[in-house]
Amino acid sequence: MRQPHAIRLIALLVLIPALVAPWWLASTADSDDTSWALISRDGTLRVGTALEAPYVYLDDAGRLTGLEVETVEHIAAELGITRIDWQQTAFDSLIPDLLAGRFDMIAAGLFVTPQRAALLAFSEPTFHVGPTLLVGIGNPHRLNSYADLAAQAELKVAVLHGAVEAELLRACGVADRQIIVVPDALTGRVAVETGLTAALALSQPSVNRMVADQRLGKLEIAAPFQAPRHNGLGYIGFGAMAFRPGDRELLARWNRQLAGFVGGAAHRELLIAFGFGADALPGSTTTAEILGRMAR
Repeated sequence: MRQPHAIRLIALLVLIPALVAPWWLASTADSDDTSWALISRDGTLRVGTALEAPYVYLDDAGRLTGLEVETVEHIAAELGITRIDWQQTAFDSLIPDLLAGRFDMIAAGLFVTPQRAALLAFSEPTFHVGPTLLVGIGNPHRLNSYADLAAQAELKVAVLHGAVEAELLRACGVADRQIIVVPDALTGRVAVETGLTAALALSQPSVNRMVADQRLGKLEIAAPFQAPRHNGLGYIGFGAMAFRPGDRELLARWNRQLAGFVGGAAHRELLIAFGFGADALPGSTTTAEILGRMAR
């Protein structure tokens, strides 16, 4: 009479490990994530960045500032982080250096793209901007779109190494032989000033800042400018901070603080202070939605 009970007991003993194993493995995986524990213990956040005003630049006193810098400092303070170790590098070195563990996150006006998301974990977006061209005064080649560059095969255009603009230009028909890759925005600006290239492809805030800060009076923003289109939508670059995929707790805490900051008074003040309009607010758009839209 006890045999059915014995069978049920044996079956239960076999089933329990199968039920518990997924939970145990998940708990073990979570316990392996020391991203926040290490930062909270040391009180130091290492941030990789590259100079490109108005996202990140040195002011007249030599202090690092910019929209990304001030945003990171605000969120870090809310998290109780007492020290930020800013590590400047070339733009195209940011992702490999992050993955190699040289810093904990990237804050450099980095746009969310599917290619980058395959390697990185992006925070929720903090701004969005459109593309444009930095051109010579008077816009002598009448460059009001990327297609205008494609139609004048003899012209050259500068792009930052690792930036999204190179792929956008190619998608609009600009040939590889027309694209001159430069290490940073300053080199790109000089390329246009000296006539090495007819234009520099960058985001609107960066080009606006270059024109405003120029001393030689040789540059202007291409206006009007027709942004390239993707699936019938005008291209808009959404900027976000980037983390290693395994650093889930650090990313989660960062996003929780961003949720109470983005779109608020302090965030709006920063956007205005660094030359971004109210239309730079990302609204309720999430990183997942951005990537889904780009994949279409």
